[in-house]
Amino acid sequence: MTQNDRFSSVWDRCGGGQERFVIDRGRRGESDTHSHVAPTEQRLTGAPRIWGGVHDDNAALLGGTAGHAGTFTTANDLAGYAEHLLDPEHPLHTWLTTSRAPQAPIEPGLDRGLAWLVADDGNVVYHHGWTGTSLFLAPTTGRYIAICTNAVYHGPPGPRLASLRTLARKTITAT
Repeated sequence: MTQNDRFSSVWDRCGGGQERFVIDRGRRGESDTHSHVAPTEQRLTGAPRIWGGVHDDNAALLGGTAGHAGTFTTANDLAGYAEHLLDPEHPLHTWLTTSRAPQAPIEPGLDRGLAWLVADDGNVVYHHGWTGTSLFLAPTTGRYIAICTNAVYHGPPGPRLASLRTLARKTITAT
């Protein structure tokens, strides 16, 4: 079983629909995509846009493949994934509980867990994707916010998403 098959299997067990996990093998821009996967950035003028391939800079440092990179999905399927993570009866909830434990402080009130940024004394955890997609979870209340964007279409997102992500974090922590 390949690494791609293992990751795809996890998504399938979450009740996946249209989502897709892609392992980048240097085939950027090839047509092994589905119509619901949006093209993202164009690294070189005149070159094809990256379409359905992992391309964030952190993954590139790891040879193009990393556990945090490669999910191309729809908002509905990301919401389903969040619901599984927050459901105490689902096996993914155990992983969430373990992975959201603070591992290293970033600043007062914000720590890094294993895959998550941990805020508000562990009441909120979130992860940001390179294309701008973010998943915010509030395990104690069972709420979540999923943001799907294509922010890298016109180049690296830089600070353009900061206000949207700040609003999402503020919203999920509101009572």
